[in-house]
Amino acid sequence: MKVGYGPVEHRALNVGIAVNHFINAKASSNGSCNPGRRAVCLCPTTLLRTNQDRQNLKMVSTVLCLAAIARPCLAFHGLENDVLLSVRTHLAYTTERVCDVLLQIEANTDAAQVVHASQFAVEHGATLQDVEGEEGIGMRKWLRAGPRLECTYETRVEITRPFVELVGLAETPRHQIPGSAIQYLMPSRYCQSELFLDFTSRQFEGLSGGALVQSMSTWINANFAYNNGASHAGTTATDSFASMSGVCRDYAHVLIAFVRAVGIPARFVSAYAPDVTPQDFHAVVEVYLAGGWHLVDPTGMAHPCDIVRICVGRDAADASFLTSYGFVNLQEQSVDVKRL
Repeated sequence: MKVGYGPVEHRALNVGIAVNHFINAKASSNGSCNPGRRAVCLCPTTLLRTNQDRQNLKMVSTVLCLAAIARPCLAFHGLENDVLLSVRTHLAYTTERVCDVLLQIEANTDAAQVVHASQFAVEHGATLQDVEGEEGIGMRKWLRAGPRLECTYETRVEITRPFVELVGLAETPRHQIPGSAIQYLMPSRYCQSELFLDFTSRQFEGLSGGALVQSMSTWINANFAYNNGASHAGTTATDSFASMSGVCRDYAHVLIAFVRAVGIPARFVSAYAPDVTPQDFHAVVEVYLAGGWHLVDPTGMAHPCDIVRICVGRDAADASFLTSYGFVNLQEQSVDVKRL
């Protein structure tokens, strides 16, 4: 039984890139990881005393000026301001008989997020074994449940994921895609990408790379209705596309199917995020562009700089937060994610 989802310091050589980002950034929350944060740029105008000095040391002056601008610029984009989140999850189930349960609710530690002060407590049931998640991302727990399973997970997560403009990312040539990512080009249980070949080629003609993925995500967000009653555990991307509605899981499946249909690897990500309404486990997408994985949320409720990854998979079948080998009844479930 699957249970799914409901409701730096930069060197001088990099300064020019940072300034270019600042100049072209929109002065709105849509372009920053931390909405409401203002950038204040202070450029030194009297570093050199004489005209001769300014002429002789023009390059030095330019670099110092750019450095002064770049640091607030990085703050504007959230590149220097790490996000600290608290996560608390509580689950309670009853079972008709003793059964095994595979649980995936613990935040992953990687280069972009660090888990601090993590606590996992099983009030009812027994922990059998910890095992790695798909691609070695995250940790799963085998539990023994019956007649009751109850557990609580609490942690703090520091997110250092840099802001990346998705539209500026190029497609990775397919022959350069690593072997581990090739499976995410293929159709899967809930994402029958081959059925969207005609639609994607027609609807998104002329686009490529990150601009194409962003356009797909925007299209889903604009055309779908977020409806808790529109889907169930067996709903596929084609079902959701037909109804133009669903929850985060369904939005993610449709975007994955779209992206794979145009030959870009895409995978399902189970996650936490502070602005998900109502608070619950969240589902987003990672796409493989410019030689790396990048987060996208077609629901628009989570920004990549605020997303805590739990695990990844081809679709929800690989990344559901609970899989039971026996019938279980939900008694209580709560997820609480806050900025600190």
